[in-house]
Amino acid sequence: RCEAMWKKCISSVFAPVDEIYCYFGSNVAFYFAWMNFFTKSLIPVGLLGAFFYGQKLYYGWTVDNHPYLPIYSVAMVFWAILFVKLWEAESASWACKWGTIDDDEGRGEEVRPEFRGDLRTSPVTGKEECYYPQTRRYPSYLLSFFVTSSFLAVAFGIMIVSLNLQGYIKDEGLWTEEIFHIPYIAQWSDKGRIFDPEAMTNLIPVVLHVAVILNLNTLYQNIAHWLTGQ
Repeated sequence: RCEAMWKKCISSVFAPVDEIYCYFGSNVAFYFAWMNFFTKSLIPVGLLGAFFYGQKLYYGWTVDNHPYLPIYSVAMVFWAILFVKLWEAESASWACKWGTIDDDEGRGEEVRPEFRGDLRTSPVTGKEECYYPQTRRYPSYLLSFFVTSSFLAVAFGIMIVSLNLQGYIKDEGLWTEEIFHIPYIAQWSDKGRIFDPEAMTNLIPVVLHVAVILNLNTLYQNIAHWLTGQ
């Protein structure tokens, strides 16, 4: 049985998760279930990346002047968010199927001591659980969205300023650069100026960028912890 299962593993891109579960248990099966899901999730972004790479070769573009590369970057951000959410649903499906939905080793989820809610019978598992109504969560969702969006906007603005200071964003006619080009700031990266790309002082904007982002991350973590406890 193990030999037949091994042959299936090496002859196919995707592992036989159910058979692995029957032989090794849920801990090992969850790993292969995740690998299958991850491999499937890479297909659309891989095809999209191949398309942009083909454009790069055909038109002779580089990473610095590819006009559609920001679209791919944004797509990857949304893909990463969607991947996490879809895997949560996928793993819950496997856990229900294998009867490990309440198994800490299989799910790795614990209810926070600060979680507030009323006891009720779960319509899914039939067991008692602490429940907080969805409608009462919306104000917290809205506040979290506003705070997160504000920090992302600030971080994005700092990145644009940093790229202008490093000379990566220039007014060369590309619409993606025209949007984010700031002449007053970008002039400091011109040849002979303080942040000349060929001078060692060009590293100053990089160091400042890292320092500011690290401080923003610390501030955001503190605010996020406070919001989570509300």
